[in-house]
Amino acid sequence: MKEKQIAKIRKSNMKLYTIYQMIGLDFIFYYGIEVLFLSQVKGISDANIVLSTSIYAMFHILLQMPMMVIVNKIGKQKSILLRKSIKNSKYFIRHRLL
Repeated sequence: MKEKQIAKIRKSNMKLYTIYQMIGLDFIFYYGIEVLFLSQVKGISDANIVLSTSIYAMFHILLQMPMMVIVNKIGKQKSILLRKSIKNSKYFIRHRLL
């Protein structure tokens, strides 16, 4: 590859990396705020917060393959809409029950 092409690719990667850093740090910040809210405001113990987070992660791993089958059957666009609606309803139910 020419040096100009390599420099262009690196510049593109640097822009993408800053976006990746912003998104990654936002998730870490959100998790910390969520733990503080649940433990101090709602009175849930830290052990129960960690337990619910680990159960969520386990279900996420277990349901990965069935969800891939659904995505392949209904298509990418419809599956994105389905995921967004499920995620929104999950947050609504979760915060209404706590």
